[in-house]
Amino acid sequence: GYLCIADLVKEDGSFHSNLDNFRDHNGFDRKELSEILTQNGFNVEYYNICYEIEKSIGNEIKKYPLFLIICKKT
Repeated sequence: GYLCIADLVKEDGSFHSNLDNFRDHNGFDRKELSEILTQNGFNVEYYNICYEIEKSIGNEIKKYPLFLIICKKT
C-alpha cells in the first residue's frame, strides 16, 4: 500500500504562535521523516514542496512551505 503525507516543512514554531494551547509540532524535517518511514518498512518514492502558505506574523509576512511525500510499503 501507499502512504501520502502533506504537512509543514519544519519551522521555528511561529506558524501556530497565535494558538495558546498548541504545542510540540513545528512541521517535519525531510531527512528525519524519511528515516522514520524507512525504518518502518516504507520506501520514499516522491517528495516535493507542493505549496507555500503566506501568513502575517507580527509585523511581517512569513512563508511556510508545505510538502507532499509519497511512500510505498516494502
